[in-house]
Amino acid sequence: MRVLAQILNRLAFAKWRAGHYSLAERFFRAAIKFGGGANALSNLGALLMDKHAFDQGFQYLVQAHEADPLNVGALVNLANAYHRGGRADVALDLYRRALQIDPKSMEASVNLMRTSLEMCEWQEVATHLYALKSRRRADGVKAWSMVTPFTSFFLDLDRHAQKEIAEHHARQVERSKHLIPLRGRLKAGARRLRIGYLSSDFHDHPTVHLTLALYAGHDRSQFEVYAYSIGYPDDGAHRRRIEADCDVFRQVDQLSDAQLARLIRKDQIDILIDMKGYTGGSRPGILALRPAPVQVNYLGYPGTMGARFMDYIVADPVLIPASHFDAYTESVLWLPDTYQPTDALQVVAERQVGRADYGLPQEAFVYCCFNNSAKIDAHTFGVWMEVLRRVEGSVLWLLEAPALAQQNLKQHMRAQGLDPERLMFAPIEGKAMHLARIALADLALDTFICNAHTTATDALYAGVPMVTKLGETFASRVGASVVNACGLGQLIASSDDAFVELAVRMAQDAVWRAEVQSVMACRLQAPLFDNQRYSANWDALLQRVWTAHCEGHLAPAS
Repeated sequence: MRVLAQILNRLAFAKWRAGHYSLAERFFRAAIKFGGGANALSNLGALLMDKHAFDQGFQYLVQAHEADPLNVGALVNLANAYHRGGRADVALDLYRRALQIDPKSMEASVNLMRTSLEMCEWQEVATHLYALKSRRRADGVKAWSMVTPFTSFFLDLDRHAQKEIAEHHARQVERSKHLIPLRGRLKAGARRLRIGYLSSDFHDHPTVHLTLALYAGHDRSQFEVYAYSIGYPDDGAHRRRIEADCDVFRQVDQLSDAQLARLIRKDQIDILIDMKGYTGGSRPGILALRPAPVQVNYLGYPGTMGARFMDYIVADPVLIPASHFDAYTESVLWLPDTYQPTDALQVVAERQVGRADYGLPQEAFVYCCFNNSAKIDAHTFGVWMEVLRRVEGSVLWLLEAPALAQQNLKQHMRAQGLDPERLMFAPIEGKAMHLARIALADLALDTFICNAHTTATDALYAGVPMVTKLGETFASRVGASVVNACGLGQLIASSDDAFVELAVRMAQDAVWRAEVQSVMACRLQAPLFDNQRYSANWDALLQRVWTAHCEGHLAPAS
């Protein structure tokens, strides 16, 4: 019976990886019935969590841990559930307990490191990252097996390491698809080009905040626009607008990877644009089945997918210069201004707000950063503290983070010899109200390892300039791309010292600050917020890609 349970558990896991969620659940339940124990219970719990059946999934994860308290995999899955449910403090304790049981568990180590990033537990991050890099030197690329490509963007890794991690992950995705071949290749005939957008984020989400004007912007004499929603159904205003702006909108979250790939083939999509990569809710297995002749990695995932099934990645010359092409398995496509679209008609709340509403000092110079706490690393924070040290009375305004993260940030500030009362937190608000309050700040400060993305555009849209530092990975160059497209190239620093000087000068040089503000006053005329210009460039790029495909070669960058 136990052997049968093991077979069923492995089969269920394979079906899960292949995108057959209902079959996977059925096989996991059968494995439990035949004595699969903690492994089957834990896997079923993790699958249900993945399907957003949180309460039911959590119950199975607890049962798995109770069945075998020393099962490291079950312990890590339970910790993941606590982390997902906003209890990072409990998750950290469980990851640490897993490492006490098995000090060599890379799964526990990497998950602990990921959660420590969000909680600003920087010493723990450094310890486990050192161990990870040491294992990479000793064991080769297989050491990356437990690191998700998305997590790699928040770690101090160079672009070549990020490529290795993505390639390793892509091979796993490709291996799970060898039993489901899709044959035949469709080409467009005498009709408009069919573009398909694949995403789980067609709702109130940062990516949608950027792309809300994108779908209607296509020239309908040349393009038909399809959208495939692999996320859960939503009836919000953002979703309704996207549905109205697309020619065809399909809610397909219940389809397996193979079923959806066949539907995309049936729809005769010419260019499939993936907006998720390896981020939460992504389904790269669909892309591995090659449902479209041309497949593009676009916007939602800041790096290479490392996959043979992706043809292109969309960037711009600031984001991916020609000297960096070797770190991308896709062919690079350059948009002329910036790769990032925007919605130049975002609604800003009409209610008047003042600094007193958020506890900000009236006369102080207010620096802000509304990035997720996982993007704030020790090095970035140290540079920020040097800025505060040199600008007397200034404050730093961050987005509200988990209580443990806020506590740690204040401790880090105290360790730098600065008053933690100069660190302030903004509560989570709706987007319109958030855009209204950003203007209370004087200058946004970027993070270094993983830059501001949508949050950078939000600050600029609200009229607040941002200082950024040009890194060497995709994720660490987004800030420069966006700031440059807003006409503020002078706010792109090439070093820590230059970053500090720019941030300090904005506070102390009133004449120069006025010059920057004069640029900001005209920001909505800059390329970053010119939706018509972006749409024309985007359509031209897609036409160029299709022409190259029909001629039997890849399109050049520009």
